Amino acid sequence: MKTFYKWGLAAIMAAGMFLPSGAFAGSYTDLAENDAHYDNILTAQELGILTGYPDGTFQSSKKLQRANVIKALGKFQLKLAKKHLTLIYLPK
Repeated sequence: MKTFYKWGLAAIMAAGMFLPSGAFAGSYTDLAENDAHYDNILTAQELGILTGYPDGTFQSSKKLQRANVIKALGKFQLKLAKKHLTLIYLPK
């Protein structure tokens, strides 16, 4: 299973090389084109895996939490399976 995720993440990063560099340039206010992972972040955004913060920032300098990685991998897995997650809120 680890191999599957490694190849999946590698595919996301590789897909970033084929997108035009300014495809989503206006999406995050704190992301510059000369940032090291600019293309990969925008590719993950296009795939719906990463969404950033509600204030329009990505905050790439923040430490990555385990929960963020799990959420991104879960979104990636749903995308591969062509399924959507429906949240059900139960009354208390």
